[in-house]
Amino acid sequence: MTDDQLFDALDGLYAYDSGSVDSGIHDELLRLQVVAYLADLPDLTRRETVGLFLWMQYLCPERVVQGYGPADAHEWLNWAAGQGLL
Repeated sequence: MTDDQLFDALDGLYAYDSGSVDSGIHDELLRLQVVAYLADLPDLTRRETVGLFLWMQYLCPERVVQGYGPADAHEWLNWAAGQGLL
C-alpha cells in the first residue's frame, strides 16, 4: 500500500465514520486492511507515517488556511485510537 492509498483510505474511512457518508468510504474490508497494514509497520515508521498524514491533512499551512488545525488532528487521533490504528 502506498502512502497515497493509505492516506486516501484513512481520510475516507474517517469521513464516513464522522458522518460524511456521501464523501466517505464505507468499506469494512478496507478498514481491516488499513489496521493490519499499520500494525505491521515498525513503530517508528508507523509514527512517521501517521505524523505525515496529520501534517498533510490538518496541520500544513495550506490546510490551516482552509480552516483545519490541531483540534481536527486531535479528533482524528481519538478516532484512530478507537479503530486500533495507533
